[in-house]
Amino acid sequence: MLDLHRLRILRELRRLGTVTAVAELLSYTHSAISQQLAQCEKDVGAKLYERAGRRIVLTEQGELLADYADELLALADAAQSAVLDSTSEVRGRIRVASFQTALASILPSALDSLKHKYPDLRLEIKQLDIENAMPALSKGTVDLILGEDYPGVMPLTDNTVDREHLIDDELVLITPQDST
Repeated sequence: MLDLHRLRILRELRRLGTVTAVAELLSYTHSAISQQLAQCEKDVGAKLYERAGRRIVLTEQGELLADYADELLALADAAQSAVLDSTSEVRGRIRVASFQTALASILPSALDSLKHKYPDLRLEIKQLDIENAMPALSKGTVDLILGEDYPGVMPLTDNTVDREHLIDDELVLITPQDST
C-alpha cells in the first residue's frame, strides 16, 4: 500500500535532490527521511533512487512513482478541500509569510477578526521578505504572502500565482520645524 507521506518525501527528493534538503523542508531528521525512503522502496518493491555524488537521483521507477505522487497528493488535497468545503464551517490551516511592518501593523487586527469569525481556522505566520517568501510559496511551505510593491520595481510574481492589491500605504516626510 502506498503511503501519501512517503510519496511526498519522494516528490520533494526529486525536486530538491538531497535527503538533507528534504529533511530541512519537512522538519525531520536526515535519518527519518532515509528510513521513510527505504520503506517506500519496500512498499513498491523497486529501487527508486541512487546516489550521484552528494545528490540523489531517482531511477526510472522513482521518476514514474514521483509523477504519480504529484497526482495523488493533488487529489488528496482536493478531496480534503472538498470535504471541508461541504461544511459551512471555515477551518484548516493557512500559512502566511510577511514582512515585519505588516506583521506588526496589519496582522494583529486581521488575526483578531479571523479568530472571532472563524475559530477553527489556524494561522501560522512566518516573517520573510518577499524575495525569500516567493520560493517558500513555490515549495508549498507557505500558502500566501503579504508583500509590498514599489513603483518602478519589477514584481517578483509570475503567471503561476494570483496577486491581489490590498491597501495603499501612505508615505510621509517628517522634518524639523523651522525655528525662525
